[in-house]
Amino acid sequence: MEYTELSPKGNFESWSEDKLAELQQKNISDSLGTCLFENDALKVSELVLSPFERIPFIKQKYTYSATCLAEGMVISRNGNGQITLLRVKKGDISIWKVNGLAVIRDLQNIGPTTIKAIITEYKNLSNFTDSEKRDIQQ
Repeated sequence: MEYTELSPKGNFESWSEDKLAELQQKNISDSLGTCLFENDALKVSELVLSPFERIPFIKQKYTYSATCLAEGMVISRNGNGQITLLRVKKGDISIWKVNGLAVIRDLQNIGPTTIKAIITEYKNLSNFTDSEKRDIQQ
């Protein structure tokens, strides 16, 4: 994955009024895609974004990985004001650490192709071996 910062943290000047209003709502979902499997240790979901589709702001509470199944470009708006452009390729794998604080962000496909990814949320690291924890936290 290739990341390009479009707007730094703390800068909401380029945000539209509707995105700011959505961000201030209290009923932000914590679901990212369609759940395929879930237990006490992890949750595996499939994320599919059609061309130009956007998922509303979500609250992510756990460290998670994304394995891309198709290439494309997405924009993510973070609750702290940061906006990031992500260029993804089939086979890309990235891990996002959420260190005890929930992260709020949206995701919007800005390209003409459908983007697919498998999202694995690591809910309880105590269920993993020390070696597995190191791999997840690197």
